[in-house]
Order: sequence, then structure tokens, then C-alpha cells
Amino acid sequence: MRDERKLIRNIKYRQDREAANELISHYYQEIFAYAFRQTGDQELAMDLTQEIFLSVLRGIGGFDERKAGFRTWLYRIASNRITDYYRSSLYRQRGREVPLHREGKQDDRYLEGEQGGGSSGRERAEDKLWENDVLSHLLRKEQICRVMELAAGYDRAWVLIFQRKIFLEHSFREIAEDLGIPESTVKTRYYQMIRGIREEMERDEKRTGK
Repeated sequence: MRDERKLIRNIKYRQDREAANELISHYYQEIFAYAFRQTGDQELAMDLTQEIFLSVLRGIGGFDERKAGFRTWLYRIASNRITDYYRSSLYRQRGREVPLHREGKQDDRYLEGEQGGGSSGRERAEDKLWENDVLSHLLRKEQICRVMELAAGYDRAWVLIFQRKIFLEHSFREIAEDLGIPESTVKTRYYQMIRGIREEMERDEKRTGK
């Protein structure tokens, strides 16, 4: 691919279709894979990928490389679009409608005064067990949508952390630096989401007897 910044400038200021096609072609497969991992459905992932790049082209005039790199900006759009899907009536038509999980904002009180390493060893071990259990559900196609449906019920800022940690395998430090928040905040939000999702799935299992 030619210089990315030059391609972006050509798209922004010249509406250069060739530059747009080159930029999209460069990122298409990784964004498709990102969507597919969160849906387990090839056709749906293709539709979402198309919508993501349409949003990119419509919004590229507002992209500011001084605030974020293009890949970071692109993945933020992708993450938000996937979350929107799981919150939409279209998703509910494909599956069952459930109320959104509580917004995560009220739990920020637990972050005050917290610095990394504040939880006990037992709590950290429990967090990892909960995390591994949720990850095991994501390996089963029929469970992917349920996990993402529950995740989408949280505040958008929390969902972004979850998606980057699970599907992009970013470290807590990388996520914190990218989002401009303390690493301890990232960890707490992530593990609270993991616990909340697992608790909901346990309730599902009790209801269905599985």
C-alpha cells in the first residue's frame, strides 16, 4: 500500500476513489475477521464490514491524526458498529429480545483511589477463572452472540475495553494508553464485565437446564 497518510489526504480533500479502494483493500480482511469473531456468521460479518467502511468514508473528513492513528480510529468505528448491531431491532429479529444489562457507570465508585495491584490474590485468581469461562463460550459459535448481546448492554466505553482485550488481544496497558484512562480503571471495568456476563450466562444455564 502507498503511504497511508497520503491516501487519507487524497480521500479527504480530493474524494479520490482509487485511494479509497486501496485503503479499504488494505484493511478489509482484518476488519472482516474482527467482525466475524464477534458474530460467528460470515454473511453478517461481511454486511457489518461493508457498513463499517461506509462509515469510515463518510466520517474520514473528521479524522484527525493528531488525536489517534488511523487504525485506532478505524477499530473504534468497527467496535461501535458491532455494538450497535447487538443493540438493534435487527438483532432482536434474528434472536430473542433481552433487556440491556445495567450500565457500568455506577460501578466507577470502586475505581476511586484504586491503583494497580489493589485486589487480593484470591480475587485475581477468581477473575481469571471467570475470564476463562467466558472465553470458552466464545469458542462455541452458538454462544458468541449471547456473550456479545450481554456485553453490548454495558456502557460503550466498557464494551470497547472488552472488545480490544478479547478480540484484539491488547494488553491492559495498551488499552489504557489508547483510551487515555488509568490502567487500573481498564482492569476493573474489564473484570466487572467478565463477571457480569458469566453471572448472566449461569442464569441462562439454570433456565434451560444445560
